[in-house]
Amino acid sequence: MGIMRETIPNMHNFHIGEPGFERPTGRKHRLLQRLAKLMKLDVEIVPLPDPLSQMTTREQRINLWHLAEQVLAYGVPGDFVDLGCFNGLTSSLLAQILAQRAPERRLHVYDSFEHRLGTMRDTRQALHEHFEARRLPEPVVHAGRFESTLPGELPAVIAFAQIDMGVGGLPEYHAALIESCLGHVWPRLAPGAVCVIQDYHHPENHVAPTDYYPFIKPTVDRFLTAHGARATAMLCGKYSHSFVRKSR
Repeated sequence: MGIMRETIPNMHNFHIGEPGFERPTGRKHRLLQRLAKLMKLDVEIVPLPDPLSQMTTREQRINLWHLAEQVLAYGVPGDFVDLGCFNGLTSSLLAQILAQRAPERRLHVYDSFEHRLGTMRDTRQALHEHFEARRLPEPVVHAGRFESTLPGELPAVIAFAQIDMGVGGLPEYHAALIESCLGHVWPRLAPGAVCVIQDYHHPENHVAPTDYYPFIKPTVDRFLTAHGARATAMLCGKYSHSFVRKSR
């Protein structure tokens, strides 16, 4: 019996570079690109991420896409978790992967939704709009500070988790929050599961020389060492992140 091709989804990851994720190329960039062409320079002029609206670079989204795809391809059980979802833009990328590969799994997103950046006034509404624009099912939203939502509202088994704690404030509080989240998530990660930690900066990352949160790496390394694991830093453009895969 032959396979009905119309039932097979058209798989791709082109959405990683769609306008919703990318900062639009403006007039200045186009003029600079023309100037470079006139000077016969083999360069591409692209805008840097807007720190007030873009939480990830294209390279980070590619990393997230491959890591999330891996846990599904390897049959790692569990739901997806995004701790610190902000306006839900990166969460929608994870939701798109699940919609294509494993629609029976659920995406859980966590945030206080108290933070405002730039012109954004209601980050929870922005999350809803991002999912609606992409025709994605709404995630399971856990609104509130992590001290109140964790660990009680975490799924029992997690296949993929992202920890993005760009909360600002005192470094001591920020570091303690990351360690607390890791402590709640780690025992629920299934064997083979992946956890991505944003803002983990490796000193040899010369492409992104700025370490915005220098306390994150030692905090994460200390926790993982105690659990017999190590983080792998990834090249991801202007920003930094790492991942750890729980041993089988």
